[in-house]
Amino acid sequence: MQLQSNVDNTAPRFPAMQNVARPTMSTLEISQLTGKAHKNIIRDVRKMLAALAADGSDLSHVREERDSRDYTVAYHLDRELTETLITGYDVSLRHRVIRRLHELEGQVIGRIAVPSTLPEALRLAAELAEQIAAQAPKLAAFDLLQGAGGTLNLTEAATHLGIERYRVIRWLSENRWMYRPANSKRWLAYQKRIQQGVVVNKVSVIGTTDEGDSRCASQFRITAKGMTILATKVAEGAL
Repeated sequence: MQLQSNVDNTAPRFPAMQNVARPTMSTLEISQLTGKAHKNIIRDVRKMLAALAADGSDLSHVREERDSRDYTVAYHLDRELTETLITGYDVSLRHRVIRRLHELEGQVIGRIAVPSTLPEALRLAAELAEQIAAQAPKLAAFDLLQGAGGTLNLTEAATHLGIERYRVIRWLSENRWMYRPANSKRWLAYQKRIQQGVVVNKVSVIGTTDEGDSRCASQFRITAKGMTILATKVAEGAL
């Protein structure tokens, strides 16, 4: 099958997958299984990745393969992303791809050997410990929110993340999670980030006017999903 070289190269690149035990399927194989043109598969993948990235999804495991001219040769997707991609495809096409995914998973499982010596067991334990450690920031973020009503303010978030408050404020503002309206000292969440579920503007009653009406104020707060992302950024050294 001839590869298309005039595809759009504006989509974000993603680092190579690190977990070799995770089965992947290339867009080339998806194209062969479904009979769809590879350039159209690439187009669908880019739309999917852009939507997931906007939602805050972790796409670090996606591998984009490029040739010497810097054109996209293929994307390599895990099971979850492959199934997400083919959700809108014809039933028979989905069946072919999913059946192939099962074959790939069986091959991976067949390559996993049970340790027969102490050194092998120790190496396996070390690998599992690394995988657990990689998930620790996400798990910790949810634990921290159990006693905070589901959201945290900036000071609480900085305390739980173990970093200075100004670093949290700088990252959130630079990455357009929040902004400060003119002539205001309060931070407010961007509507896009509210829709993504990472932050909220919590409205609280702060008093009453001379006429007896309630006075309200909005407070920027970070949700469990947002804290998961921030905790991961801290662990990666990006925050």
